[in-house]
Amino acid sequence: MFDLKSLVSWARRAGGDLRRQERDFLTADGTRVATLNNEGDLELISLEIDGVEATVGFALNQGLLIFDNEHIPPEGSELSVVYEYSTLTDDAVLELLVDSARIVQSDLALRDWVVQDDGAIECVTINEDIQKLIVFRAAVAIAESKSNTAADDAIKIRDGDTSIDTSTTGDHAAKRTKRLQEQYDSNLVVVRNRLFKGDYKTLAW
Repeated sequence: MFDLKSLVSWARRAGGDLRRQERDFLTADGTRVATLNNEGDLELISLEIDGVEATVGFALNQGLLIFDNEHIPPEGSELSVVYEYSTLTDDAVLELLVDSARIVQSDLALRDWVVQDDGAIECVTINEDIQKLIVFRAAVAIAESKSNTAADDAIKIRDGDTSIDTSTTGDHAAKRTKRLQEQYDSNLVVVRNRLFKGDYKTLAW
């Protein structure tokens, strides 16, 4: 049995769905809650209160930084937060991984796999090469989604000597998608050859 949940973070990073953000709140207002990012999942890297690193007395919940009652920063305190956030939830990435595992299963003609909707795969084993294929395929889907979104949101404005052009964001995302697809294709050839030669002794095929 293999659980695709173990690949969520890897796929998210490969697909470019994890961004690092530093946010300074000029002053704390004396309340328990500070909003960081309300989309996707978030991982706190560091928190400083008046220049002193805080390690206890707070928790993260759906993009909110919530302080314990006894650790609420005094009103007027300066907060500095560094965190990583994603636009996709873990469940959304897992769904892409499930689809990707089924594509990989088909591409490699792995007969004995049973890929469950919850991310569990009933099989003999999945070595790192196969895991990498699943991750690359899911990363392609993530990057493709971001490329399409960036293209839809792109704007070009010119007013005299001033111009705004966000279309390059979509170009970067499209290049990432193309690069990931090429990595998937090249790794697929390698794994197929190894399967044919019998290099994976414990892999159901």
